[in-house]
Amino acid sequence: KFFLIMNINAKRREQLEHYINLFKKIAEKRDLENEKKWIFIIPAMVSVILVVCQTINALFLISYAYNIRQLSIELDLYFNNILNSNITWPKENNNSISLTSERLLEIDKYQESLWQIFVSEIIKIVLPFICLITFAYEVALNKNGKKINFKILAIYILCPILTLILSLAQACMLLVTLSKQISPIRYIINRVSTTLLSIYPQGRSNLERFFKCEFYDTVDELPPCSGVFHDQVLSTVGINFMLALHIFPFICAIYLGSFQIDELDDDFGYVKKQPLSGIEVQNTNTNRIYESTTYTNDNNVLVYEPIECTPNMCANPYVLLRFFELAALFAIHWLTQIVCGRDDCTMIINEFGYKAEAQGLVLAIDALLAVIIVIIIVCYSLNMHKAYPDIILGIEKVHGILGFVLLIICGIIGSIYAAQTAWDRELNRIGRATAGVRPQWIAAACIEFVLAFVYLADYVGQRKEGYPFSYSINTAKDRTKIEAMKREKTIREHKLRQQFY
Repeated sequence: KFFLIMNINAKRREQLEHYINLFKKIAEKRDLENEKKWIFIIPAMVSVILVVCQTINALFLISYAYNIRQLSIELDLYFNNILNSNITWPKENNNSISLTSERLLEIDKYQESLWQIFVSEIIKIVLPFICLITFAYEVALNKNGKKINFKILAIYILCPILTLILSLAQACMLLVTLSKQISPIRYIINRVSTTLLSIYPQGRSNLERFFKCEFYDTVDELPPCSGVFHDQVLSTVGINFMLALHIFPFICAIYLGSFQIDELDDDFGYVKKQPLSGIEVQNTNTNRIYESTTYTNDNNVLVYEPIECTPNMCANPYVLLRFFELAALFAIHWLTQIVCGRDDCTMIINEFGYKAEAQGLVLAIDALLAVIIVIIIVCYSLNMHKAYPDIILGIEKVHGILGFVLLIICGIIGSIYAAQTAWDRELNRIGRATAGVRPQWIAAACIEFVLAFVYLADYVGQRKEGYPFSYSINTAKDRTKIEAMKREKTIREHKLRQQFY
């Protein structure tokens, strides 16, 4: 009878090991399927972001390229009309025919450089489109039970990677080339238009008609041509906007790659961990070491290894709050910096040097807070609260206090300038609209005050115990009873396994 019992126990142990190995194979299969799924999903998502950003960049750039091209054509025609009219040209060296011709050539080179950058933006849209077409092809193959070719898969993965590299390279080129040409090109356009106007003022009609402006103050509704020509050159803010759209896909790629993929399913009774005790199995395919028993029963208490990395931290409510704050800062920047009227918009930072100096401080504060928010979001995506909690929590506290104080200051500055536009017509005329810039600055000041108290609430919320995990979507409400029920269920299942195996 004793040997019979021992034989039965041995068979049960063999059967248990058989089921454990079976569970491992099923879990490894699920793990492999999840990895393959993310290999296809992440490049497709990055490609969609790249297509959107590059399309916006291309549309933004073509508007400037087209306008500067028309300006170059009209100035060339103006110059040729003067030469054909046999009008006496001034003898000053600063306004000679040869120097004016060289200046026109510089304007033409500038518009050619804009078109070259536009073409490169279009080329960068092609690669993500290839990736998306490959993704659709893979989905169609999956429906028919087929698999994609390895070479096509390599192209599918390399397309967004190559586009990200090209995007960063393009950002560097924009920073090095176009940013240095802003002031020289604006000066050249101003000198050429002034020279041509002083020699042959009757030939200005085509320029005024096309750009809907006037050289002489005859119609109050039309803006001065000097300001309109000034706006045709890609500004610093416009270049920064394009740089942000070039860098944004790279940040999104890091953000998507930060999601934790569960490599094995806990429902099978084991997880991947460092070898401690129990039965260890070496998998020759993946070189991973698994422990056959994850749970231990000691006086009805389930003991398990804690999770060191919290998944989906980018979906934390406080990250969503940071995105809201970033959007509000963008709105403040737009209302303070950009004015629109009729068919176009313009940057007014050039006006701050002599009309609204302190608004430049508002823009600097706005940019500083936006950079801090981006750093915090990246830290959330990298699970910095687990790795370096003191650093990230300190940054968040400084962010909350600094944002509250600085936005109150910005609101006061904006309110003062908004009130000043009531009696200072020159200041209000910075805006192109009928009401001037006053409505924008009033709205910006209101948003600044409201956002200041949002930052205060942000700081108060950080004082809650367990922050930021206490605000996690998975633990947003009291889950004590649910966790206790799961614990009891797992203990019962563990006892059943011990009883029958």
